Amino acid sequence: MKNVAIISGASSGLGSEFVVAVLEKYAIFGSGNLEYSKGKIIEPTFENLQDSIKINEIWLIARREKSKYHLDLNALESKYSGVKFVYFSLDLGQDSSFITLQNALNNGKPNVRILINNAGFERDGAFINMQNSDIITLLDLNIKGATLLSKIVLPFMLENLEVFKEKVIESNLQNPQDSIESKLQNSQVLDKKITESTSQDSIKNSKNPNILDKEITAFIVMVGSVSGFAPIPNQAVYAASKGYIEYFSKALAFELKDSNVNVLLFCPGNMDTEMNSRADTISRGGKFSKLPFLNIKKETRIILQKAERGEKIYTALPFYKFYRFLSKIIPNNIIMKFNKY
Repeated sequence: MKNVAIISGASSGLGSEFVVAVLEKYAIFGSGNLEYSKGKIIEPTFENLQDSIKINEIWLIARREKSKYHLDLNALESKYSGVKFVYFSLDLGQDSSFITLQNALNNGKPNVRILINNAGFERDGAFINMQNSDIITLLDLNIKGATLLSKIVLPFMLENLEVFKEKVIESNLQNPQDSIESKLQNSQVLDKKITESTSQDSIKNSKNPNILDKEITAFIVMVGSVSGFAPIPNQAVYAASKGYIEYFSKALAFELKDSNVNVLLFCPGNMDTEMNSRADTISRGGKFSKLPFLNIKKETRIILQKAERGEKIYTALPFYKFYRFLSKIIPNNIIMKFNKY
């Protein structure tokens, strides 16, 4: 059975650090995961591992070719020899990329345990001066790319997909005249129909295909930004795109609250990455160059732990947490005077 992690924007920066972190924590084979009995290697199965989330295949999505990754892929493939590495050289701003991924999912029928929705694009400056091509790329990648990747992967993450879909249909009001009481009654009837199909003993001792298991066995990490907390002059399009990611992530997490899939929104501040290096940020000057930088090696490990535990949102470092708080209580027209890029 293929248990897969999918990471977009995997070739450098935050994405490449997620690759290492996911392998360290969830690879079913690799250093520390093999058991020995009477001199023989006993390969662990998913059932006898304590963690409910384990992978034996990882899909890495990036625009650049494998040879141009900012990772020692040969070393990783050697260390995690039981994990199959699959590389997709795709631009998630292009519709054809999703056809390729959809075909790969349909053909392989994997159990996707982890989706790191990390690919992104940033351009700043006054809106009137932005290139049309940059605006299109930013919107395509940050909004369309993240949304469609989630859409095509999610069915391969949900356990008991058809039961979940049926519960969603039953939980919605079928017409404006339906009452809340009717809605609840329909849901209760469906729950009763499902639970009557198996005994209480079998529920306790095995996973029944008709029961929605609320244990988290898969998760999505959506990479947003502190830029999405409030409008930012001279970063208008990028900030708006990350605002979309925030609302999309929260709504999706709510829709999936009764499933086995958790959605965590990660809102980073300054990071020393290829897209926005520490040197470039400091050289541009201004107040943003004085803001704290994240330790992405540390933060990626924290994020995975929080996502697995069922947390919904994570903002790193006290400064950015405080900014998030202020952005919720201070009117936008005031806060924009201070956060102009």
